[in-house]
Amino acid sequence: MKMNETRCRKSEKGFTLVELAIVMIIIGLLIGGVLKGQELVSNAQVTATISQIKGIEAATSTFRDSFGAFPGDLPNATARLANCTGTCQVGAASATVGNSQINQDPGAAMAVEGLAAFAMLAAADLINGVNATPIDATINFGDESPETPIGGSGLVMGWGATNGTVTAELGQTWTAGHYLAISPNPAADIGTATGTVALTPLQALKIDNKLDNGMPNTGSVRSGGATTCNAEGALTPAADYGNATVRDCTVFVRIQ
Repeated sequence: MKMNETRCRKSEKGFTLVELAIVMIIIGLLIGGVLKGQELVSNAQVTATISQIKGIEAATSTFRDSFGAFPGDLPNATARLANCTGTCQVGAASATVGNSQINQDPGAAMAVEGLAAFAMLAAADLINGVNATPIDATINFGDESPETPIGGSGLVMGWGATNGTVTAELGQTWTAGHYLAISPNPAADIGTATGTVALTPLQALKIDNKLDNGMPNTGSVRSGGATTCNAEGALTPAADYGNATVRDCTVFVRIQ
C-alpha cells in the first residue's frame, strides 16, 4: 500500500512557478491587447465623428451659397428643392423662417427649423444618413438627424445666442452663431446628468483638441454636462475634462 501511495504522489505534479509566471504573462498580454484594441476603436470613432462634423459644416456652407439661406430656414423649400416635400419644409411653420438663423437652441430637443435643417441638407443631396421626408412623429437618429460613429449619439443643430438657454450650456458666454451639438436623444434637451449627455470627458477633450484649443470654455468648441466638463472650474483641460469613462459630457461646435 505504501509503495502505491508513493507512486500516486509522484504522478500528481503541479505547475511550477515558472509555468505560472508564463501563464500570467500571457493573460496580461491578452488583457493589454484587448484594452489597446478598445482604445483604438474609441479613437477611430472620435476621428470619424470629427470628420462627420466637418462634412456637415461644409454641407451647410454649400447650401447657403447655393440657396442664399441656411438649411431649415429656406423659404419655399418644397419649390426650390426637388426632393423636399411635405414635412421637409417644417421651417415654413415658423414665423422666423428666412431670417438667416436656424431658430432652435443647439442643445434643445429637435423641432421646427432644427428638424428641417438636416432634411433640407439631405434633400439637396449634401448629406446622407438622414431622410429628407417625411419627418416622423417619433424623432430618431439615423432618420431625422445624423447618427454619429460614437454609439448611442447623434447631431443636433441650431442657433446659439451669446448665452445659451439649455441647462447643459451652463450659462456660458460664447460667440453667437450656429452650433452642432452631440446629443444622446434628439427628442430631448441635452442635460447635465449622466444619460442626458453623449460623451465621456476624454472623448470631449479629444474633439476639442482636434477642432479647437482643448479649453472647455473658450474658442469655437464649448463643453456642457457635469462639472467635470463645464467651465465652472479652472481653465486647465485635465482638470475640467478629466479622464473619466462615464458619459457626462457633450460638445457644442460652432460651424457658422
